[in-house]
Amino acid sequence: MPFPLHRSARRQHALFTLDQARSAGIAERTVRRNLARGVWEEITPFVYRAAPAAASDWQQELHALVLSVNGLAYGRSATALYGLTPSPRTPEVLVTRSSRNRPRPGLHSTRTLPRADATVVAGIPATMPARSICDAAASMNPPAVVRLVDAAVVRGFVTPPGLARRAAELTNAKRPGCSRVLAALATQHPELDRARNDWEALVIRAVNELGLPSPALSHPVMVADQRRLLDLAWPDLRIELEFDGYRPHMVREVFDDDRVRQNALVASGWAVFRVTSKLLEGDPRAALAPLVEAFRTRGHKSGQMRPKL
Repeated sequence: MPFPLHRSARRQHALFTLDQARSAGIAERTVRRNLARGVWEEITPFVYRAAPAAASDWQQELHALVLSVNGLAYGRSATALYGLTPSPRTPEVLVTRSSRNRPRPGLHSTRTLPRADATVVAGIPATMPARSICDAAASMNPPAVVRLVDAAVVRGFVTPPGLARRAAELTNAKRPGCSRVLAALATQHPELDRARNDWEALVIRAVNELGLPSPALSHPVMVADQRRLLDLAWPDLRIELEFDGYRPHMVREVFDDDRVRQNALVASGWAVFRVTSKLLEGDPRAALAPLVEAFRTRGHKSGQMRPKL
């Protein structure tokens, strides 16, 4: 493979186009011969790769379609590139509407595509995060949209005001995802963008839906002459909710320190509750029922608002 073509392929997940092959000095008859002999493979019309030992992955298939139609990774394909959702079975690509673009699975068209909506992710041209979220939300149910929006905020891809502004700008009858994004934003906890990970965001949303007052995140306390950070805390009531991730707590030193920490907190009058991602995914209300009961008891004594049943 000539060096210019090799350089193009290296930038494009091992892919190159017919135009790039021509620019590298390869005649069309050579292209046809390489395809016939199995030296090259045509991934999508006029987009090729050198015959590989293994099957292509979803990013290569997506990039092939992007190159073929001169488009952008779109919707759930774009959110997958950002690591926010699984990749869809069929690559989703957005192109500017043209008579040259023949209908095919996964191809979406728009009259105009502002330059501000375009970027490059993992070497693949794609829509910007806010646009990608609004487009992906059109094919997702409300709980999935909530998880998508929360993950995007927590990981710093968007801010709630910025996402709300872009969703409002894009809103029209043909973009149902925009209203779903705005609905998800309307139910967000005001401190969600301070959450350190997706699971912490899930805990914040769950306690908010249960009617508990807003918790303090990463709240510092001194117990047994040590400074500790509490995941979610209600300091006035001395109630803490700790999220247990499996991997961080597997290490023996961490496991032991967790017990020392919890014992010191309990001795200082704190009620400590723990929750895992599996429990939250299964039944958040059941997982947090002991926390709600503790808050009902302590909150009633202090005259604070009682949580929802």
